[in-house]
Amino acid sequence: MLYLFYGEDTKNSRLLISKEVHRLSLSPELLQLEGERITEEELETLARTRPLFEESPGVLLLFPFEHKETKDLVESKLTDLASSETHFFILEREMEDEALNLIKATAEKVAESKGKPGFKKEFNIFSLTDALLERDKKKLWVLYREALSSSIEPEEAHRILLWQVKNLGLVAGEKGPTGLKPFVEGKTKRALSKFSPTEIKELLQRLVDVQVRARNGRGEFETGLEKLILTL
Repeated sequence: MLYLFYGEDTKNSRLLISKEVHRLSLSPELLQLEGERITEEELETLARTRPLFEESPGVLLLFPFEHKETKDLVESKLTDLASSETHFFILEREMEDEALNLIKATAEKVAESKGKPGFKKEFNIFSLTDALLERDKKKLWVLYREALSSSIEPEEAHRILLWQVKNLGLVAGEKGPTGLKPFVEGKTKRALSKFSPTEIKELLQRLVDVQVRARNGRGEFETGLEKLILTL
């Protein structure tokens, strides 16, 4: 079974999902699969899952339509997801008309949450990693400031950037399986042309230094990370 909750007010969409989960008597602890980390194998396995007890499992797909690869994947599996005994909930910020109509044709429920006047959109933390992989420091800086104004802590922004740079290092030194999800690995590989192995190591060390300096009281996370971004 398939459900879509979308719109700029993601907080309200999450609330509607919780209400739907309660109405369906599902466990409130949904299995969450996020963005480009969603794989075909996972979707197929979950769609084939049969409940061992009375309670059917629930899966929350977070923003799969923000990435072309996962958008194409989910669209190709809509019939399987809709006919499954597993309850699949899709959370999205925006939906294109074509994709929206495809889901409306198969979904049990589709609900839009529009933002009210003065509403502030939820910040997409993965937009920081996309800008990093593009090596667009102006875009990354603008997004970083936007993240901070959206109540994202500097430490959280640092963690996601550190994670992405570590992925660059994994892929650059690849001698076997990296352990990364296919979409993450593919996107990271495509960015290798913008970074030399030496630059990746230096960037990783600089990110670690920002963390160490902040923890030792020799600098602030916010300004330290900002300086790093501006010299990318």
